[in-house]
Amino acid sequence: MTSHAAPRIAFARSAEQIYLHVGGQATHRVALVADALTQELLARVVDRPAVILDLSGARFLDSTFAGWLLRLRNQLRRIDGQLVLTGTGDGGAGALQTMGLAELFHCREITPPPRLQAVPCPEEEIDVPTIEFMLHAHEELAAESPANAGAFEAIAAQLRRELARRTPCAPPPPNDPQV
Repeated sequence: MTSHAAPRIAFARSAEQIYLHVGGQATHRVALVADALTQELLARVVDRPAVILDLSGARFLDSTFAGWLLRLRNQLRRIDGQLVLTGTGDGGAGALQTMGLAELFHCREITPPPRLQAVPCPEEEIDVPTIEFMLHAHEELAAESPANAGAFEAIAAQLRRELARRTPCAPPPPNDPQV
């Protein structure tokens, strides 16, 4: 049975931009799908790509999604691209404020395209690539400010330990006494 808060994503794209609508829970599952869609855009658009992220349907936004969003913003800035958040009045977008990130993003109301294509956000096993994705998202959050470092470095350290546990041939995480 699917909950009304289950992760959902739909998109529309043009030559230079992608519009992503997030519904339900904006978690690592949605971030993984959204990342694949945006990276495909960035691989083919070299001149001022735009990503519009509609959070009007997001009921919850977790730290992995927020870290991915921050990483995307930074990536787009490096190539003179643009990230615009829309539908940030309620729901999960309030989590950005709670995490001290809201002021880092350009927000404005944008009318959604007439047709959006739904993309599944499958339930997946938390495998090594997923843990690495989550780790990079939390490292991005921790690096944003000293206040964030305190909050998110502990999560990043836990994810590093989990990676080390799952990949026994990998070197231990640096400066992590709990390994």
